[in-house]
Amino acid sequence: MNKEYLPLYEYLDIAKKTIAFFGGQYCPGLVRQMLNSDDVIANVATSIMKADWKWEENRGMTKRSLRNKYARWEIFRYLGVRARTKINPISLESFLVNDYLIDKELTPQKKIIQKERNREVLNKCGEILSERYLQCLVSYYVDGLTYRELGVIHGCSKQRIAKIIKRGLKKIRESESEI
Repeated sequence: MNKEYLPLYEYLDIAKKTIAFFGGQYCPGLVRQMLNSDDVIANVATSIMKADWKWEENRGMTKRSLRNKYARWEIFRYLGVRARTKINPISLESFLVNDYLIDKELTPQKKIIQKERNREVLNKCGEILSERYLQCLVSYYVDGLTYRELGVIHGCSKQRIAKIIKRGLKKIRESESEI
């Protein structure tokens, strides 16, 4: 059987449209970032090419549905990899400093003391909170992701993400009294 393939630019165009469609369903806050990443577009285009290569007419699945299936897998793989990347401690520190632990009207001496205290709290958070709690807190407060987007990334419901964030903040506030 002789299979027909599209030119590369058409696969890239299909990949962009697929990212915009499925990304908008699963993680609207990350669509622009995914569309600006050549790596993500290339990986989705490659998965669509792989779907065309594996597609057989008599298998009961249309070529388009197989392409969508492979593209969704690649998008979820990207979201999973993004969720497992290490957290930048500066982001967590800015999250704690800007939103929770600094009094805005401090004298210069008190600001120095407050900064040292924040470092202690930051170190304590690394000991108290699991990596998942830290990732959820930073992604929600610093990166601006929604509960739904975090649920897709971590493979759980938005209600579970809300509980994780609530418990993480509670643990941070409790640890504040220990320091």
